[in-house]
Order: sequence, then structure tokens, then C-alpha cells
Amino acid sequence: MEALLVLLGLGLLLVPVLLIVALVQVSGLKSRVSELERRLSQAAPAPSARPAPVARSIDDETLAERIAREAPPPRPQAAVPEAAAAPPARVAPDLSP
Repeated sequence: MEALLVLLGLGLLLVPVLLIVALVQVSGLKSRVSELERRLSQAAPAPSARPAPVARSIDDETLAERIAREAPPPRPQAAVPEAAAAPPARVAPDLSP
């Protein structure tokens, strides 16, 4: 019974110690992140609202232009003569008395 009380007391003492360790680690991470952000802001200027225009050379082509260039030419459609076409359907005569 005494051992159970000792373990319970140690568990209660462990909670504040773990809380203090976690707070120290978080504060250390905050300072490291702020230092990295400061260095990053000094190293690279802020991006502008509009991206700089990209100059296209004559050799550049868009995907649509490349597809149109590489696509095979369309095959001509063979015309079906009227004689080869199926005749129209006939209506069956009415055989009711």
C-alpha cells in the first residue's frame, strides 16, 4: 500500500516538471524560428504582387501550339452514296377488322 502511495506522489511531482520542460523547449523553438524568419527576410526581398514578365524566344512554344504541330492530319470522311444507304422503314399495314 505504501508503494502505491509513493508511486502516486512521484507521478504528481512529475507533471509540473514535464510542464516546465515543455515550456522551455517551446520558448527555445520560438526564438529559433524568429531568428530564421529574420535571416530569411534579410536574405531575400519580398515578392512583388505581380510576377515579372517572361520573355519568350522564337523557339519557345506553348503546349497548344506543340499539340497542333505534332497532331496527325485529320482523315477525310468517306461519303456514303445514297444507293448504299439503308432504305427508310415501312409502316406495317393495319390489319384490324
